[in-house]
Amino acid sequence: MQYPSPLQPLPIKLVNRLGKILRRLGISVPTLEPEKLMAMAEKQTGLRDFGDDSFLPALDKLVDSLEGEAKLS
Repeated sequence: MQYPSPLQPLPIKLVNRLGKILRRLGISVPTLEPEKLMAMAEKQTGLRDFGDDSFLPALDKLVDSLEGEAKLS
């Protein structure tokens, strides 16, 4: 269930509404992708070794949850 936030400033409400309209029109909006997140982390830190790959399934689940359940804006 989504509750309206009375504290959201008008510009944020407008941007959120624009995002909803774009999705309805089939225009893609930015998405989280584990590969892109890892590439960005490499670029920002200069580090390339993430160690053991055992974190990848959890990262995939987190991204799926953020995109499908969190209603991020």
